[in-house]
Amino acid sequence: MKVFLFLSTLAVTALASSRPPFFPQVTRSNQQENQELQCYEFPSYEGIAYRFNDYAPSLSPFDFDNVISSCCFNGVWILYDEHDYNKNDFGAAVYSGWGEGACFTFDATFDDKASSLRFAGAPDGYKQDTINFYESKYFIGEEQYFYDDAPQFNFDNFGQSVIVTGCAPWTIYEYDNYQGESICLYPSDTTECYPSFYAEPTDLGFLASQVSSARKGCFSKNEKKGKATFP
Repeated sequence: MKVFLFLSTLAVTALASSRPPFFPQVTRSNQQENQELQCYEFPSYEGIAYRFNDYAPSLSPFDFDNVISSCCFNGVWILYDEHDYNKNDFGAAVYSGWGEGACFTFDATFDDKASSLRFAGAPDGYKQDTINFYESKYFIGEEQYFYDDAPQFNFDNFGQSVIVTGCAPWTIYEYDNYQGESICLYPSDTTECYPSFYAEPTDLGFLASQVSSARKGCFSKNEKKGKATFP
């Protein structure tokens, strides 16, 4: 089984400086693309563990707030220093990873800090085609995500960061109904269906915080390919 992973801790003043080792984890073949995150209270995957397969705006109900020291990733997951995905503090730390059975022990910049977490993409297949928009950079705050064409958003003029999953590109537009300026956003690998990460407004160019509609496929002369890692 292939294992892929990227991990990053972002805070106002610090970045993680080292890359993790890879720890393959046996995963049933019919579920290896499902979104699942198993986290542990101690480094090296020891102590009390909890397996997540859904959003958790607060880890307090699990008695896991400010407890996590290591996790094993299946799919695309983002962990946040504050409750509600840092929506009340856009400068708080973020830790993100993706892979198939890839495990990592957090360093001091994020150890015992996670207070909320969520995945990006479809719950039953991280390689399904989706586009995920976030209110602030580094995938923080409110979220809007789409599996199909979206002629208008619930929140207009939205998106300072984006995660694209699956094999297909998406075209994002300035106005409703696919009008105005546009940009094609690509996954990092259109054959293997690996996600791509547009972590900052500069990655979205002139459409940062200006997106009002999106549709699957590339229909623009402007194209951007996101990073396979963040940052």
